[in-house]
Amino acid sequence: MALIRWLKNAKRGRPTRIDAPPADSKKDGKNASPHVEPTFGAGSVVLARGDRLFTLVWSSKDTAKTRRRALPAGEYRVRTTRIEGQKDGAWWFLSSTGPAGEGRKVRVTKRDATKFSIADTVVFEAIVRQHRGKMMLGFSIAGTDGRGLSVYRDGKRVPVAYKILGKKGKTLAQGTMNYG
Repeated sequence: MALIRWLKNAKRGRPTRIDAPPADSKKDGKNASPHVEPTFGAGSVVLARGDRLFTLVWSSKDTAKTRRRALPAGEYRVRTTRIEGQKDGAWWFLSSTGPAGEGRKVRVTKRDATKFSIADTVVFEAIVRQHRGKMMLGFSIAGTDGRGLSVYRDGKRVPVAYKILGKKGKTLAQGTMNYG
């Protein structure tokens, strides 16, 4: 009950969606609005500043001239990121999230375009332990910044395949695991 009351009274609104260039996107330098330009193709990022959230979205149809997204100058924290694209006939995307109040900071300035990049490197860590005669397997999938990461193919999370080998190279266990 308390949670529902808090949600109803919270001053946090929906994130402000920004998916088009600012009106003055043809201006360069000191006359242009503060803005963000991605170094990746299609995708999105949710940035937090105080209790406000901003969702910046880029499409694969954007051109070099339409990639700017106006954002008030200031410091933001990255909440979620997503990069997407097509490869071998399938639609792929990498999605990452991090805890509120933590994560990478982005500073948008009044003078220059803020270049925003998302690392597309996936760090996989597996931990195998034996306990009371049973084998326990755990793993994490993260970006290079340590944020939790999910990999999707055609809208479905990609399961992780594993194979555990013994000292002599014999397969002890193998299969796939779902996560998230």
